[in-house]
Amino acid sequence: MKFNIIAEKLRQKINTLSAGERTRLMFALINIIQPNLLILDEPTIFIDIEAILALEKGLKSFQGACIVVTHDQQLKTNIPFNKIWKAEKGKGGKIKII
Repeated sequence: MKFNIIAEKLRQKINTLSAGERTRLMFALINIIQPNLLILDEPTIFIDIEAILALEKGLKSFQGACIVVTHDQQLKTNIPFNKIWKAEKGKGGKIKII
């Protein structure tokens, strides 16, 4: 039960799982497939704290490249990202690399 997926849930249709259960399932699949790149858009929205912790654990151990779009300050603090690009409001859609 590495990803906290309960055996009874394995026979359920994916659309009947909670957002947190789907997130844990996604990381189980990523662990099997082992892609080189993850692209995540607001991954912490609509998931519970248990799923957020699983997400953080999965991202910390992920060996490939990862592009994450997020407003979640806690996620940005907890994950050791190599580079953070911050989009700022202003004329011309100025982007600042921090």
